[in-house]
Amino acid sequence: MRHAILILAHRNLEQLIPLTGYFAEDCVVFVHIDRKCVADGDVVSRLKSRPWVRIVDTRFDVHWGGFSMLRSELALLDSVQRESGADYIHLISGQDYPIKPLAAFLQFFDHHRGTNFIEHKPWPFSVGEPARYSSGKFYLPYDLVDGRSPQGTAVVAKWAERQVREGRMRPDGCPFPRRYKGSQWFSVTRQAVQQLLRFTDSEPSFLLSLRYTFAPEEIYVPTVLLNLLPEGNVANDNLRYIRWHRENGSNPANLGPEHYGELSGSTAFFARKMQPPYCTPLIESINQHLLRV
Repeated sequence: MRHAILILAHRNLEQLIPLTGYFAEDCVVFVHIDRKCVADGDVVSRLKSRPWVRIVDTRFDVHWGGFSMLRSELALLDSVQRESGADYIHLISGQDYPIKPLAAFLQFFDHHRGTNFIEHKPWPFSVGEPARYSSGKFYLPYDLVDGRSPQGTAVVAKWAERQVREGRMRPDGCPFPRRYKGSQWFSVTRQAVQQLLRFTDSEPSFLLSLRYTFAPEEIYVPTVLLNLLPEGNVANDNLRYIRWHRENGSNPANLGPEHYGELSGSTAFFARKMQPPYCTPLIESINQHLLRV
């Protein structure tokens, strides 16, 4: 069985060398590099020299929380459908790292053939953020500002507060009775990708209705696929280890050696986020112990 790995990369491109090296057997890798990222020529040359790695030509200026994230994701999915016959498609970030041997990864999906791994919850919901941000009912400018900076956060809040004050809501463009929001990262079958892209081409209004929402990629893919796929074909798990705590300067946490014990006991296949210098000793331990067959 053939696998396609889609990587959204936006920083520390040298990390792509060991990451793509892991997938040298029975895999093809498609890489999208954020337009804002200054690509190191030597790193790009090394990536292009690998016959299983393809760097997509279209580069989006990706903003955290913005519609641009979903556009780059769909572009990768379109590329893999046109240029690869892969049976499974896995979306990861350039800050992910494998935590199990490739043989175990390949064997798992061979045993679970036909199952789509999409972590999800009913939407709208509100956990740890204002309901107006997660409901999708207001226009929020995440593609215009850095929503993680103090200045950007203030601009987003002003946009939302004004719409609340004026009683303005965006139209509901969802054509499905059941709505979901979930993890951006997934492992799905080729058939699922084909259904997603066919729906996007035939009914683009739902996709376009998600412009200026917060994290539309966490809404669009789960909502479309969980409504189109047979219920028994979806597992509510993304097979990624993500620590949702503020540690090492980030939430989710930038993983470090203190998290090795949790990774060694995890059922996940990838861990994120890997950000130097915190991850350097952790990756050495993973290479030495967890990735050995």
